[in-house]
Amino acid sequence: CTARMGLLEMNFTHALSKVQVEISRQDDADLEGITLQSVSLVHCSADGKLDILSGEWSDMDTDAELFISEQETVVTDKPEMLKEGTDDAYALIIPNETSKDLISLHIHLTTANGQPKEFTYPLYASPVIAADDEISDPEPFIFEQNHRYVLSVILLDEGVRVLAVSPQAYDWIDVSVDTYMGQPVNFGGLMW
Repeated sequence: CTARMGLLEMNFTHALSKVQVEISRQDDADLEGITLQSVSLVHCSADGKLDILSGEWSDMDTDAELFISEQETVVTDKPEMLKEGTDDAYALIIPNETSKDLISLHIHLTTANGQPKEFTYPLYASPVIAADDEISDPEPFIFEQNHRYVLSVILLDEGVRVLAVSPQAYDWIDVSVDTYMGQPVNFGGLMW
């Protein structure tokens, strides 16, 4: 809380992280007709209780659903943000800032011939690739509070790859509206 020119500024940060997925497939005839069934984050919570005084989370669930297809969602060779109706699909997750749990992206899809397939792709901060293509001593990707993340995913012949993770600070109030003051509230005899 700071006071400036007679105005009381109250800066808030969101306790959660916002995650979205942009998905495409390799431009390959064998991958045409793939439909997406669901996308989730494994070992990542979307529900829990926050103790405001300590900042600690409790009673957390284990997986966060990002997307569940209610209609046929065909994966194309052009990157597209996952949608729920006309809106972008997203999950608000509990940040893993202090956790060393390795969060994975789980994708469930159906091939053109109707075969179900599932892929789990671990999210690393900066994997160290050894000479034998094994990942050694990887650091788990850390989701921070008050940030928005877009996971750019591509489906390949041999599986799934996360091409990029684009983090950005996610402001609680849209800063592009300079004159927004909200609705005044009377509290304790003062107008806020």
